[in-house]
Amino acid sequence: MTSGNTLAPPVVRRAPRHAERLPDDLPPAKRRKNLIDGHADEFDSDPVHKQDDSNGNNGNPRGQNTLHANPNPLRKTEAAMAEEMLKEIATRLAIIREELKLSQDGMGEYLHIGRSRWLNWERAIYYPSPVIMKRLCEYTGITFDYIYRGVHAGLPRALSVRLAIREQGDDPDDPEFQDVRSSRARRGKQDV
Repeated sequence: MTSGNTLAPPVVRRAPRHAERLPDDLPPAKRRKNLIDGHADEFDSDPVHKQDDSNGNNGNPRGQNTLHANPNPLRKTEAAMAEEMLKEIATRLAIIREELKLSQDGMGEYLHIGRSRWLNWERAIYYPSPVIMKRLCEYTGITFDYIYRGVHAGLPRALSVRLAIREQGDDPDDPEFQDVRSSRARRGKQDV
């Protein structure tokens, strides 16, 4: 027997040559596991993640790993939700501009920013600056909740109604909506 204080040299594992051919869609943890264990083809032989078709290429025309090929279509990714939210904000900014009856140039001047900056927000290229949105809220009575979430609570009633009409794709200045207002006024006079 040897006496106890000898240490064995550390074992250095190298990735096998075939590990360089891992599919790019593997998550980093799986990729790392495959490289460390040297089992780059582990998922290719896993029957749980494969669906054979008549061609024998596992349901994938290229015959690649299908572990992550079919994510749940009902589950939105965080990036998709952020993109959808950005588009909704951009739509509301366009509605606000239309309600103020300003052009994109006019909106830039109104908020003391460049036209291209407003245009980028309205085209959903960038998120709007909270500092500028605060200025917009102070100037118009619109709330952060409306701009960022589409919530009408806290808006002045008349403005809320006009914005709701615009959200439906209509113009609140059309005679059809003016008739409703005038008929309500007439009804109110008849009740007196």
